[in-house]
Amino acid sequence: NLSGNISDVLLDINNGVIAAKGNIENYLTGVLFRYDDAAHEMQIVNAGSPLPILHRRGASEAELIAPPKNMKQCGMIGISGLDVSFPAASVPLKEGDCLVCYTDGLSEGVNTEGEQFGKERIMQSFAAAGDVSAEDNLRRIMADFDAFTAGHPVEDDTTVLVVKRVK
Repeated sequence: NLSGNISDVLLDINNGVIAAKGNIENYLTGVLFRYDDAAHEMQIVNAGSPLPILHRRGASEAELIAPPKNMKQCGMIGISGLDVSFPAASVPLKEGDCLVCYTDGLSEGVNTEGEQFGKERIMQSFAAAGDVSAEDNLRRIMADFDAFTAGHPVEDDTTVLVVKRVK
């Protein structure tokens, strides 16, 4: 039921993956979004991925998007017997606001000294891009990542999704 509570939707996905994969020992991480066009609000639930980042139009800094502090967020998708909790964060989006989600391959990418790119650099890169298109935000983040890692091999998947409210 995709129209139900978004936390319950992710729990249903988790249970479906557990049932479908049987005894295969692997798991998934991910973020599920639902945008309410009438309210201009994004609901986000997270299953083991780095926290999404929000850059408000005109802001000089980006911010992390997390569920309310009184709600425990834990677990990944597809692990039988694991206690999971996927509380939703609701974020009002104004025209020009932009979100970035990424896998840990981006934050854990290293330079030749073994230093990680890290979420702080992602946030700085995202905010420094300014009020540009989602595509240009992505280009900026990836250019900064590539310059930082300077040809050092990336050892994990690197997925980046940038979403921007344009109207």
